[in-house]
Amino acid sequence: MKRYFCFLIAMVMMFSLVACGGTPTDEEKTTPTAQSTYEPSEMPTEEPTEEPTEEPTEESTEEPTEEPTEEPTEESTEEPTEEPTEEPTEEMKPAILQMVIQSDGTVTNAVADGPEITSHGAQKQIGTESKTGLNFATLTGGTCTYNAQIGDYYGDLEDGFLLEVYFKVDALPSADPYYGIAENCEAGGFGIYVMKNGKIHAEMQVDGKYQIVEDTKTVELGRWYHVVFGWDTDVVSLYVDGQLVSEYKTDFGTIGFPGNQTAQYLAIGGCCSAGSHGGQGMVGGIGMCNMYLGVYDGQQVAGLYNDLMQ
Repeated sequence: MKRYFCFLIAMVMMFSLVACGGTPTDEEKTTPTAQSTYEPSEMPTEEPTEEPTEEPTEESTEEPTEEPTEEPTEESTEEPTEEPTEEPTEEMKPAILQMVIQSDGTVTNAVADGPEITSHGAQKQIGTESKTGLNFATLTGGTCTYNAQIGDYYGDLEDGFLLEVYFKVDALPSADPYYGIAENCEAGGFGIYVMKNGKIHAEMQVDGKYQIVEDTKTVELGRWYHVVFGWDTDVVSLYVDGQLVSEYKTDFGTIGFPGNQTAQYLAIGGCCSAGSHGGQGMVGGIGMCNMYLGVYDGQQVAGLYNDLMQ
């Protein structure tokens, strides 16, 4: 009987142990699974996503775009455009002389207080040059010239000037060594010539000696040339069709001018000669003869040529 009860008690205890061991297994499986799935999914997804995306995006896109685009654009476009275009245009105005040839043959000086231009020698035929639309006078050589008294302006010329001509030659000199294109040389002075060898030549008396500037090319007969001869107080320069072709440099030289009052005129289309109205006249055409007072650079001289050709 005791054995039977002992066996029964043992069986009950074994059954209890089995029953108690099964219940914790279900709880252990369900509890950690809920904790491990819930906590990692919420915490890492919220905090890293919000902070890095908002702050870097706003700071990097707004500040760099505004500053570089607005300020540099206004400063760089306005200043360079205004200054170079206005000043040279206002300054390049003829002084002393601006030759105007009318279709009826009348020749006037467009500078109001400048000297009168007078015609001498043979009758001059008037035509119109096709490129520029300028009226021009046909000159036949010898004493067929125009005159303009410039002696009263010698003091102004010492401080810098330009002599501008537009001309063509139809024949080279044969008897004379050169033709005068625009000249005031008589024991001093200056002038532009076409030499017997066909070179465009200019000279000016500086410090008691004639200083020569000359183009290396030979002129083409019948072709029009724009020539500027200049003095800027230490440089004698020659420009042909807007390009510098020759210059002579000195150190603040002094120009010598004709002392004889009967030779203090500019012969247009020929050479000045004391006591006469000129000689050694060119064979060809003259369409422009202007004089400017002041000092000018190569860019401004090129502008004269470009304006004429437009």
